[in-house]
Amino acid sequence: NTVESFEVITDYVESCFQKQLLAETSTSERDYNQLLKGDPLVHCCLYFIAPHRLKYIDLAFMRRLHKWVNIVPIIAKSDTMTTKEKDEFKEHVRKTLEDEEIELYAFDQDIIQKMEQQDNQVYKPPWAVIGSTEAIRDA
Repeated sequence: NTVESFEVITDYVESCFQKQLLAETSTSERDYNQLLKGDPLVHCCLYFIAPHRLKYIDLAFMRRLHKWVNIVPIIAKSDTMTTKEKDEFKEHVRKTLEDEEIELYAFDQDIIQKMEQQDNQVYKPPWAVIGSTEAIRDA
């Protein structure tokens, strides 16, 4: 049940944020010591989108979650799409997320620019990944 999973995840992320906020604003030494033990926040969500389709539940989930955590949208199994289909789908996802005012993780533009110059191509989210059954190791 995707709605149930959606609620469990968003409730968890939101509760982590609320605990952090309480610890930071509390005058209790116990809360302060708890804060020093580690950062309980979820800092990044790699959100995998099925190839060829962006569902309402995807948008609803990202719309709720983007206020609490950095979202990195990723098109899964992009090797099932032609280059043209992938480019068109990426543009569709980008435009839809912009229209829905869903904020994405802001990558360091200097690094992105260096990558673009090195690879002679433009890099914009959503990112696309492919899988392989082979492991290749650099020497």
